[in-house]
Amino acid sequence: MMSLSINFLSGGGERMKIFISGSISKEIEKEKTTEVELGYKDKFKLAELYLESKGHQVMNPTVLPYGFSHEDYMNICYEMIKACDMVVFLRGNEDSIGSKMERDFANENKIKTCTLDQMIVYHAISQLEDLREEKLGDVKAVLRNKDIDPKEVYIHDFLSLDWALNDLKKRYLLTDNGGV
Repeated sequence: MMSLSINFLSGGGERMKIFISGSISKEIEKEKTTEVELGYKDKFKLAELYLESKGHQVMNPTVLPYGFSHEDYMNICYEMIKACDMVVFLRGNEDSIGSKMERDFANENKIKTCTLDQMIVYHAISQLEDLREEKLGDVKAVLRNKDIDPKEVYIHDFLSLDWALNDLKKRYLLTDNGGV
């Protein structure tokens, strides 16, 4: 999977339609023989709730009824993906044949892709950028007004935040002209 572009969600934070992809068939088999802390439906639901809390519309394939063939499920998922702006992949999807097919389909149809982890980092960075802008305003006020005590503004907080934000961007949101 390509690295995430820092601007892949730019455009004023508009509401996106997102399809969740992850391992289902293998997880169903694993749940039959092993006690798991969170079942596959729980993992998909948590991702759905997180994405909805960020203002996105979410398509969760685990709401589909049991009993169809893998091919039928994939055809339904392709139609769901076509209606979306992005496909978000859960951890553990790497070995999933269905997730690989969904990734290939999304790429062929120029639909953005990323992992849920990348999405979480993106949202955290967005929040840190907002905080940085707030602190920058305080720092500028100190630089313009000699009567304000710099210690009251915590310039080191701004500098630390600025460094951490740049470090996060370098580590997790490497740009690549085309986005994800």
